[in-house]
Amino acid sequence: MLEKIRAAKAIESRKFAALKAQGCLPKINRAKPDFVASLHKRGKWPVALIAEYKCASPSRGQICKPLPLQDVAPLFANEAQAMSILTEELYFGGHLDYLTIAAQSFHAGASLPLLRKDFIFDKLQVEETALTPASAMLLMVRLVPNVQDLAALIELGASLGVAAVVEIYDSQELTIARAAGAQIILVNNRDLATLKVDPKHGLELIREYPPKAHETWICASGMRGQTELVAAAESGFQAALLGTSIMQNGTLRENFQRLASS
Repeated sequence: MLEKIRAAKAIESRKFAALKAQGCLPKINRAKPDFVASLHKRGKWPVALIAEYKCASPSRGQICKPLPLQDVAPLFANEAQAMSILTEELYFGGHLDYLTIAAQSFHAGASLPLLRKDFIFDKLQVEETALTPASAMLLMVRLVPNVQDLAALIELGASLGVAAVVEIYDSQELTIARAAGAQIILVNNRDLATLKVDPKHGLELIREYPPKAHETWICASGMRGQTELVAAAESGFQAALLGTSIMQNGTLRENFQRLASS
């Protein structure tokens, strides 16, 4: 699956490169909320919540009918410390423009830092992200396993005002992430090789390899209620990313209420 997505993203990068060569790109957007600072603010949840907007995925199919971001973004601003948006089109039904739509949909004084959730592996994609309202971008060690290549993307993002959220699954990938200079580490409880989810996976990993002083850790996949959020907080995670459990069936308000009471 990753190689199919890589091929699709390569086509997008070539289109962006053509626009860049023609001088058709806008200026980089640097006026963005601080992603890390927001995750360290106290909210209503046991950990900082990153609410994810996604309506489909290869593993779940359609999660819900597409919901207007004009309605979703203000609701997320009331519940979460940050918002993640899937921008991959072919397999996740996302779009790069969703970042701009979301940023324009927040009410005055209630904006959230945005995370671009996509499959990013080259410098052109980082530059493309910097032109959007995204404060952060996802980099997967599984997709960029070379330390030097990953470090280059992290450094480029930082120079353009985009923080790198580096996704790992196991201790080997953690070693690569740290060697590349990652400061925001997202532990995915989903094994991308099998697509199986184990909510306890991240808890075990963070207990065995505690965060360093400068690191911010995020737990993702398989969390559906207060029990998982409390466990994540007690284990040392600063934040949790929730998508399907919030978006399921399109009943967002009810899903947030269920998350709070379960």
